[in-house]
Amino acid sequence: MRKYIFDFTDCLDMVFLNPLKFVSDWDSADLNWKLFSKIAIIGSSLSLAVGSSYISPPYTKGFIVGIVLATIANFLILLILPLILGSVVDYWAQGRARKGNAPMMVSFVGISLAILMLYAPICILFQTLGINGLGGSFLALLLVFIGLALVVSRGVKYIYDIKDKDSIRFSVLALGVSLLYPFLFNFYMTSYILNFTL
Repeated sequence: MRKYIFDFTDCLDMVFLNPLKFVSDWDSADLNWKLFSKIAIIGSSLSLAVGSSYISPPYTKGFIVGIVLATIANFLILLILPLILGSVVDYWAQGRARKGNAPMMVSFVGISLAILMLYAPICILFQTLGINGLGGSFLALLLVFIGLALVVSRGVKYIYDIKDKDSIRFSVLALGVSLLYPFLFNFYMTSYILNFTL
């Protein structure tokens, strides 16, 4: 168990702090990228569900059921996001005459979804400051997606060896295209609606 915890922190370190090491160690590292990607998605799904419940009082006795159902719904939807986002970025990078690295990009995006775990703490901070309801939750969601776009753009820069400007443009456009995907566009609303119906 201790080895898995250290390996997971190594993955987070490579993705958030040292993407160049991620690129160089992706094939050679003895890390289970799919497992760690799913762990990051589980934490992000729970954070999205808890944050959207916390920022929108009143709390009823059925809000725990809403958190559980929203976590499951978010998990199922977030499983698709790395595949779509990684594929779209890889398609655009190949259009710039770069070598295709879709599996590496999908692994990078999957682990970088751990930044969505910041959603619940941001919602708690907003609730404390009096920014609550739908406006506060969309603002918190916008902040974490800007962070996700910045992290993914650093990965795109090193994976495909392109300029900063192009990598930021690729990641923001890919995130925009991914959010247009019907299920992903509504994954936050799933949590929000479940919060008020249960």
